[in-house]
Amino acid sequence: NNQEMPSSKKKKEQERSEALINRLQEEKKRQDDNHQLVLGWLRQEKDSWLNPKVTKNRTLTQFLQLCIFPRCCFTTTDAVYCAKFIKTLHTLETPHFSTLLFFDRVFSDLSYTVSCCTENEVRRYGHFLYQLLDMVSRWHSSETCYNNECANTPGFISMMRSSGSGSEKQYLDFENYRHITFKWH
Repeated sequence: NNQEMPSSKKKKEQERSEALINRLQEEKKRQDDNHQLVLGWLRQEKDSWLNPKVTKNRTLTQFLQLCIFPRCCFTTTDAVYCAKFIKTLHTLETPHFSTLLFFDRVFSDLSYTVSCCTENEVRRYGHFLYQLLDMVSRWHSSETCYNNECANTPGFISMMRSSGSGSEKQYLDFENYRHITFKWH
């Protein structure tokens, strides 16, 4: 009980707590600064990650097989990391990465993926899916959120047409997005 503690001990405990708070605040600032540096580097490098000469389907297949599936089944932390990495690819508006196609592939091929995993791998894969569905549901629940985070981004291009004056991109609108998400649930 704090009231039974002598005042000198209370004072030492308070000083120790304040020192810990200061150290934690300094550590948070260092982590925030590092986070900003890494995000800046990712923004600079994102244009070179995916080859525009390879079809989006092939790129996505290789990305899933070589990067996402092996890691998201390894540990729960890795599963959450993979989902956050997908969100980062989307948020950075990574060229040639279709967020829509990614979700469609992951949610449509679910039975194939799960049938090849052990019980523990499936549990970890479930954490990955939970994080993805959380993202999908957030966009599904608010047209404002969808318009701010998804509309007019490379990940939500639904059709691309070439014309004499260049290429015309058609983005998925909110109502069509909501319709597609029913297929995934």
